Amino acid sequence: MSQSVFKCSTWLNGFLQRRGLPRPDQRALYEYHCSSEEYLELQYLLSSLGSFDTAVSDTGGCACLVLFCSEWYRRQYRADHGWSWEPIWQVLGYRLSAIDLSKAIPRGLEGYWKRPVHSYESERRNFLGINGTDLFIQRFIYSGFEAVICQSGRA
Repeated sequence: MSQSVFKCSTWLNGFLQRRGLPRPDQRALYEYHCSSEEYLELQYLLSSLGSFDTAVSDTGGCACLVLFCSEWYRRQYRADHGWSWEPIWQVLGYRLSAIDLSKAIPRGLEGYWKRPVHSYESERRNFLGINGTDLFIQRFIYSGFEAVICQSGRA
């Protein structure tokens, strides 16, 4: 495994320690209150991987990707982005295939953050953990190259 991928786990440990947490506690991702500096660090860390080929199998790498996507949407999403992953890929400098996304998002969301991945009647995956009481950022629906994200009024 690449040394860069191990940096993801180290970064996550520091992120949680600054919040007085030994591990994720199942809260919605926005409730961790990622600072602007942490967001930029996370962007740099993920961009420096060059690709996500190795990280797709690493829970820490996937957890960083999920947190980054959640924060990117909260901070940078604009209506003219539509329902595309492309703006996120442009920021990171690489893209994940639909197959890699279908592995990475649940590995990070469920496997690390302990957040549920919900399905709808259409069986599309809600990749950032929406449920009836957790409506902030969280509706990445994967269908080929599409992503749909909903945001509630809570900030």
